[in-house]
Amino acid sequence: MYNPFKRKKSWYKIYKKSFWPVIVDISLIFIVFALVVIFISLKMFNPEMFIKDNNTSNNNNASSSFFQIDLDNLPLDISYNYKDNYLNREKLQSSIEIELENRSDYDINDIVISFSDQNISDINIEQIKKGENIQKVVEFNNLNVAKNELVLSLKSEINYRINNQEIKTSQNLPDLNLNASLEVDAFALYTSHDGETLGLGPIPPIVGLPTNYWIFFEIKPLGDVSNFVISAKLPKNVYYYDNYALLSGNLNYNEDNRQLIWKIDDIKDEEDSVYRLGIEVQLIPEESQSGQIADLLTNILYYFQDSISLDEVSNDLPNVNTGLEKDRFNSNQGIILEE
Repeated sequence: MYNPFKRKKSWYKIYKKSFWPVIVDISLIFIVFALVVIFISLKMFNPEMFIKDNNTSNNNNASSSFFQIDLDNLPLDISYNYKDNYLNREKLQSSIEIELENRSDYDINDIVISFSDQNISDINIEQIKKGENIQKVVEFNNLNVAKNELVLSLKSEINYRINNQEIKTSQNLPDLNLNASLEVDAFALYTSHDGETLGLGPIPPIVGLPTNYWIFFEIKPLGDVSNFVISAKLPKNVYYYDNYALLSGNLNYNEDNRQLIWKIDDIKDEEDSVYRLGIEVQLIPEESQSGQIADLLTNILYYFQDSISLDEVSNDLPNVNTGLEKDRFNSNQGIILEE
């Protein structure tokens, strides 16, 4: 008769010597089975909240009754709409229209909506009846906006009670876009920041003698803008000789009204983007200006249009004078002296 154990195989020898390999194998089988069960349970799991129905009477012989709320479909539906899609960063004023709908079969009470920006007032609603839809408008101004922000993201926290149970949730509001802006500056130099002499003639300036200065315009964009125009006028004793440094746009000078105009069709907000114009002007101080600081450019006005919202912005700049506030070497050399 054939004996299957006559030729002892290696696995048989291992199991014959000790029961631990058998125990380990059985344990591994149970672990694998448990992991499969857990995986299937997780795949079939649907997050739900069960809230006790207080309208149903309880007794000792019957189990408590519950009504079911899907966390992905809460009974209070809230939607937000801004009055303006673009916020003017100069005013930071707008409003939010809020629509609330009770989609449950129970009244919702003690609704409180608060916002991540404390400059937006909380909303308090005593009750929204089942199936009811209401609207609220909240005005706001002076929102907390960082200088370099182009999009403002707000968040709301919502608390309410339904059937004597409290629900707390949160919701992100739609992004609020901010209008583009420009940081525009105009200043005069006699000596550059690295010590190079740009001007010519006496400094401080002297009555009757010509002194040349360089006037610089700088534009730093926040967001893309279009149709940029800046204009300035030269006083009667300041002269422009068509000597300028320009990389973007077009520069024109109208001799009849002594007006300079710099135009740029498109200004792009790119990393470290700065748009510059430099022009050379000559001042011949008059006797009436002795002991004073003289203007080199006056009536400086600029205009641009937001490339996305198409909103128009206009502003002005202070006059540029011989005070040379940004000339680190000659800022105290602006008062005109007698000849």
